[in-house]
Amino acid sequence: MNRMAPLLAALLVVASVATPAAAAVTADRTETQEAYAGTHVSYDVQDDAVVDYTVDNETMVESMRVESQSNYESRADVSGEFDLETVVELDGLGLEMGASSTTQATVQTEGSASIVAHDNEDGTLVVHGGENGQFVEAQVSSDAEAAAASDDRVVVETGNGTTGTFIVVGDGNVTVNEAGNVTAELGSDASLVFRESGEERTDGEERVERMIANGTATAEVYVEQQDGETVEDTVTYGQDTTVEAAQESEHTVNMTVERSQSQGKVVVTHVSDAVVEAGDSVDVMVDGEAAAQAESTSELRAATQDGDESMYYVAEDASAQAEASTTVMVAFNHFSERTASIQGEETTDGTDGTDGDDSDGTDGDDSDDSGSGMPGFGVTTALAALVGAAFVAVRARS
Repeated sequence: MNRMAPLLAALLVVASVATPAAAAVTADRTETQEAYAGTHVSYDVQDDAVVDYTVDNETMVESMRVESQSNYESRADVSGEFDLETVVELDGLGLEMGASSTTQATVQTEGSASIVAHDNEDGTLVVHGGENGQFVEAQVSSDAEAAAASDDRVVVETGNGTTGTFIVVGDGNVTVNEAGNVTAELGSDASLVFRESGEERTDGEERVERMIANGTATAEVYVEQQDGETVEDTVTYGQDTTVEAAQESEHTVNMTVERSQSQGKVVVTHVSDAVVEAGDSVDVMVDGEAAAQAESTSELRAATQDGDESMYYVAEDASAQAEASTTVMVAFNHFSERTASIQGEETTDGTDGTDGDDSDGTDGDDSDDSGSGMPGFGVTTALAALVGAAFVAVRARS
């Protein structure tokens, strides 16, 4: 027994040393389980911040915090009007991972704000302010540069040349604060949207950004393939809008859009070429009838304001992401519930027939395009059909 005593003592020492290490491994595993990693998007949540928001392996936001305006004003001892550029070092709301699906993941907050990450080709991140005013501060990486493009948009470029845009939708504005980070002020029911543009921010991307900011575009729909499966993601920018999209067949996407207000809006649909093979023509149907093709985005916008018919516009350069896709903008001339379908035509040789470029110009607003930049007319028809299909799916959800 005396010979065994030293051995037992040594084992006890080893066990006491090993216990903290085992606990550390468990903690790491728990933290990993809290992180979200999708096909395009990954991020983590640490107490009061969303951290390491990455799109296609490029970190676009190192950390993001949300704080109610009332709490900030009380804590900073300020009131009334003050410069948004001075809003720094927010005391963020408590955050934790929420529910997730194939293409969407939520972050729960202790306040009225909500955060939703969309696992699509643009890596869309949406902060809804809710019923109370909010401040949002997004810290960019040390090698990134943020610059205000307008009162409602800030463009960020990383050291690797990848760009992304922060957009305020509704009552609010966004700027670059004294620390070089992005700061946004959101009024009641306003939202802050982040979209990545890849290594090239095209004219088409800028058009879409403007339409989101000024409220012309109420939603975006993404139809793409992930791990060999077709997935649909819908991003809504209006609080009173619901959208559902689904691939109906190899060459058709259906969509259903419902709004509580009657005013017309545009839904921007991005369809992967791997999902719909557009042939010599693309057809867009709205409520079962062929929609007219707009020759410019100004004509498209007019259709939402006082148009007699719904219209569509195809812009192949609207996204510069690695995965080839076609963007169809569908303008519904009124609501409440509408359906749309985008149908592609298969060519005799099995190719998609979408060669060409989209050289339509811009003049700084969403009414900048002329009809001369509409190559890929066949893609346009197919996209239109896809939009109709997507609307049908939305109706099914509601």
